[in-house]
Amino acid sequence: MPSYAALGDLPELAAEVRSSGALARIAELVDAARASGVRIVHAVAERRPDGRGASRNARLFRAAERLPVHRLTGSAAVRVAALVGVADEDLVVRRLHGLSRYRAPTSTRCCATSAAAR
Repeated sequence: MPSYAALGDLPELAAEVRSSGALARIAELVDAARASGVRIVHAVAERRPDGRGASRNARLFRAAERLPVHRLTGSAAVRVAALVGVADEDLVVRRLHGLSRYRAPTSTRCCATSAAAR
């Protein structure tokens, strides 16, 4: 079995996303969006090693602190799924403060992807 780092911090979810075909469909959607000129924005939830900027006001965030893999800035756990990839023209938005939605400027259409599966 691959290491937790190779699967993300929720390995069962990552495996289901891959085996169900959802990740492949997301990759197809992103490719089609790029081909039609849509700006792709990858919103990546991560944490600093010192925890600054991180929310602890929800059970989900506190539970994530007990997982064996932490979504630390620069680690394998916060990479965009390889099947989706990041093109030169894509934007990658690092989210340190929680999971609130990304609000793109009204002139930009976006398609956000998750790094839940690798």
